[in-house]
Parts: sequence; C-alpha cells; structure tokens
Amino acid sequence: MKIDFKKSFSKDLKKINDKTIFKKVKAVIDTIGNTPNLMEIKNGSLGF
Repeated sequence: MKIDFKKSFSKDLKKINDKTIFKKVKAVIDTIGNTPNLMEIKNGSLGF
C-alpha cells in the first residue's frame, strides 16, 4: 500500500526525540505500508 504524508506530519516525526516511540511509530507505518489491504491488519498486530 502506498502511504503519503502531509509535510506537517513528516516534520512532527522529525521532532520525536524518544527513540523507543520513534521505533514504534516507524513499525506501525512499515506494517501499514507492507499491507495490501487495511482489512488484513488484525487487532493488536500493530504492537499496542
């Protein structure tokens, strides 16, 4: 799946100083990006 971000979201990502939070956000974005259909994402599979 192709993901586009608003410039403001990209700027906000750059402001994250906590590496743990950044890694979690990146993992969620990667999971969504690698999923052909949002219906295939199961509850809890994003690591929350």
